[in-house]
Amino acid sequence: MYSLPALLTSLEKEAHIWIAFTGKHYNSALLTWYESLLSEYEQKKYNDLYFRRHRKSYLISHALLRATLSFYVNTLPEELGLSYDSYGRPKIQKPGEIPGICFNLSRTRGVAACLISSSSHAGIDVESTLNLVDPEIMFRNVLLPNEIESLEGLGGDSLKRRFLAYWTLKEAYVKATGKGLSIPLTQFSFKLNPDGYAQVTFTPPLADNPLRWQFAYFGVTREHILAVALRKTETTDKNIKIFEVIPGSERPRPWDSYSLTF
Repeated sequence: MYSLPALLTSLEKEAHIWIAFTGKHYNSALLTWYESLLSEYEQKKYNDLYFRRHRKSYLISHALLRATLSFYVNTLPEELGLSYDSYGRPKIQKPGEIPGICFNLSRTRGVAACLISSSSHAGIDVESTLNLVDPEIMFRNVLLPNEIESLEGLGGDSLKRRFLAYWTLKEAYVKATGKGLSIPLTQFSFKLNPDGYAQVTFTPPLADNPLRWQFAYFGVTREHILAVALRKTETTDKNIKIFEVIPGSERPRPWDSYSLTF
C-alpha cells in the first residue's frame, strides 16, 4: 500500500479510482459527520432529495470525494473547501488550487466512485444494471450500429452489463470533455477489448483525436459497471489503481484484481 504522501507523486504514471459501497451499514455518527462536511450548495442539493436511499448515497459520495482529496492535498476533510461552477462541477477552493490534480465523481445505486488523475481532462461513470428495465429501448439514442451488433445473441444480465460498458464509457468521455450531454452519444463509438480497455472512433461532426485518449471499463460487482476516460499527456497509458474505502473510518484497501463480469 502507498504511503499517503506518495499518492500525489504516483499520479505521474497512475490514475486512481476510489470506491465506496453505499449499500453497506454506516453508523449514525459517521453519517452525521458526513453531513457536517457539506457546503451550503451541497446541503441544498442534499435537502432536495426525497428518498432516504438517495440522501445516503449523496452523503457518502461527497464524503468520499472530500476524504479522498484530503489524502492528496495533506489536509483534513473538514478543512477542504469545494466550490462549484455553473455546470455543477466541483473544484478545490481551500487550501487552494492544487496543480496537477483532476478529479471526477459518480454515483449510482449501491456504489460511489471518485477518479483522481493528473490528466487535464478526466471523467468517470458508474452505473447499475438494477436501474435498467429494458436497455433495448435506449439503444437508438446511445449506440451506433457496430456497437448494437456486438450485443446480438446476448440477453438478461449479460446484455445489460455489455450495454452499460458502452454507456459508462460514453458518459465518462463527455464528462471528461466538460461538455456533458451537449455532445450526442451517437457521434462516437467504442470497441471493447477483453482486457478492459476500449478504443474510440469519432464520427463527424465530432472532431477529436482517438490517440489522445485512454479508456478503460471494469465490473465493480455483478451489478455495477464503471468506466474512465483520461486525456493523455504522453504516448504511454497510465496504470489504473482501484481502492475501496469507508470514508473517514478506515485505511484504503487496494484491489489487486477485478473482473469484467461479462
